[in-house]
Amino acid sequence: MALQSSGAISLANIQTEFGGSNPISLSEYYRGGAYTTANNTGVPTSGQISLSQFYGTSYQVSFDTVLNTQTFTSSGTWNKPGSGTAAVIELWGAGGSGGGGNWDWGGSGGGGGAYVLDVMYLSAMSSSYSVTIGSSSARSRFGTLFYAGAGANGQYASSYGGGGGGGENSGSGTTAGTASPNTTTQYDDDTWRSMLDSNSPSLLGQTGGTGSGGGSGNLYGGGGGGGNWSPWVNGGGSTYGGGGGGGGGGTGVYNRYGTAGGTSTYGGNGGAGGQAGYGAGVQSGSQPGGGGGGYGGSGGAGKCVVKVY
Repeated sequence: MALQSSGAISLANIQTEFGGSNPISLSEYYRGGAYTTANNTGVPTSGQISLSQFYGTSYQVSFDTVLNTQTFTSSGTWNKPGSGTAAVIELWGAGGSGGGGNWDWGGSGGGGGAYVLDVMYLSAMSSSYSVTIGSSSARSRFGTLFYAGAGANGQYASSYGGGGGGGENSGSGTTAGTASPNTTTQYDDDTWRSMLDSNSPSLLGQTGGTGSGGGSGNLYGGGGGGGNWSPWVNGGGSTYGGGGGGGGGGTGVYNRYGTAGGTSTYGGNGGAGGQAGYGAGVQSGSQPGGGGGGYGGSGGAGKCVVKVY
């Protein structure tokens, strides 16, 4: 919270905003030093310095330098490092498994797992959190703070089997984790700072794509799984969530291989669907969160990355 723009201002006010321990002196608060951040251009870097130069100033976290990175591809424990100001937590749910098949029909593709991001001050965090990485069709969790939903499983072989929805566990995509829809670019320092300053959880997430049509997961939701009936469609793509798995193929008059899995820029890709009767060509989704291809492809596991700045 910024310091006042007029009236009385004290060293104690500056210490509260920027940190430091007693005894303190104004010379400790030059811009670019140990406490005063670079955004406060009215504060000098050396020479004469006065209390009035701190009107309207504020501490601003820098996301330029990563001090610590902990990556989880399987479940474990995150331990808070001894230095740093804020943590950026990225979490992917697992992709859904592709539906099983029979001789005539391949199952539909599994939905891609959801992506959720949160930013927290280290001072507000516990010393450690359990990290649960979902395997195929399961959520991933960061302690009890939040989770990223898994893609839904594809349906078993049938004439009109719809693909699994991205981001949760129903036939059509639902909200990714506990997040509200948000279309802001993920890598945006100002967005991260506004999340830090919010008095309530500010998770970035979005609704997943619907199944059977291979619906796009928009920015954060997982892609929908591909269908297994004419016209066969590829799994839906996503930017951060996992791609949906491709639909399984058919035999007889519709003798064909399954469709391609959806792709994701930062999440895992969906697996290709297999051919009914043989299951040839079926692929599992890749980590993190790619949906499994129709005809029994496994969904890719989730993932968690925590970077401290």
